[in-house]
Parts: sequence; C-alpha cells; structure tokens
Amino acid sequence: MLAPEDIFVFKSVTSRDRDREDMYTLFTRGLDFDVIRDEILWQNEQDRSFAWIAFFFDGLEEFADRYKISHSVIGELHDLAYQDMLAQMLIERLKGGNKTFEELSQDMDSRDGKKAIKVLVKKGLIKQVAESQFLLNDLS
Repeated sequence: MLAPEDIFVFKSVTSRDRDREDMYTLFTRGLDFDVIRDEILWQNEQDRSFAWIAFFFDGLEEFADRYKISHSVIGELHDLAYQDMLAQMLIERLKGGNKTFEELSQDMDSRDGKKAIKVLVKKGLIKQVAESQFLLNDLS
C-alpha cells in the first residue's frame, strides 16, 4: 500500500485534471509535507536528468494555483526546481566544451551560478579543471 504522501507526489507529475482533484482530496484529508519534501529531495538526488523535479513542481504549482493553496513547502520546492533549471542550463552550456565560470554564469546571478556548479560537481556531472574552468564529466 502506498502512503497518501506518495500518491500525492505521483499525482503531481502527471498532467490529468482528475489528478489535481485527487491531490486536493488528499490535501484536505491531511498530508505530512515533511515526508513529501524528503521524498522530493531524495528523488532529486537520484535523478541525473533534472526533469523529474520540474514535472513535480509544475504539477504542484498548478494544484496550488487552482485550489488557492499556500504552504511553505511550495516555496522551498520552487527554489529547488529553480536550482535544477540553472543546473540544466550549465550542462547545456558545457556541451560545447570547457567554459569559465563567467561564461557559464552569463545571464544569471553569480551566487546562483556558483551554487548550481557546486551541486553539479558534487553529483559528478561536471568537474573543475582549473581555478575557474569547468567541463562535463564523461559518464559513459
């Protein structure tokens, strides 16, 4: 049997209207948002494609907007989705070869860029080859 929190997460990554209604029903019955946040963080750590969190957040945001729901976990997960979007941008930029930090963080806040680079290095997706030079890690 799945916990209501797991069902809520599964329903959030789909695009069916009925799933948003189901999310609302689960929400009104009570959910442990610490469990949901922990699951999302765990899934995000396991996912190298960076797509999963975007689908989750899109569904969660649609649910919150439709039913006028406000919860602190929504803001927290928004920040996580934003960081993943930046990480995907950095990976795309590195597909053209080595880049400096300045080249990578063009058009973004440098603090956000540094944070995203740190996450990518930690996940082993990119590596630092000089003081301010990065490249994609060959994971094949």
